[in-house]
Amino acid sequence: WKKVKLSRLEVFMEGDIGNPAAWGAGGATKEAPDMGFQAIRVKIVIEGDAPREVLDEIVQHANFYSPVANSMRNPIPFEIALAD
Repeated sequence: WKKVKLSRLEVFMEGDIGNPAAWGAGGATKEAPDMGFQAIRVKIVIEGDAPREVLDEIVQHANFYSPVANSMRNPIPFEIALAD
């Protein structure tokens, strides 16, 4: 897309989870909306043959078109059931 040759790409992710019961740290005393991730932070280390502004544009473009990020930002219907 930008014809930039990348020489390094690292993704660091961390999040705050609101359900201690998921990790065996006690009973589930929270309401459903308070369970799961409450915040997710992503930091990107990227190097390539382009200025920082162009590398940032690449990161922002990837974020905008990411199906995973968009599923997190725009929740979709989710079902779980026993298989037939």
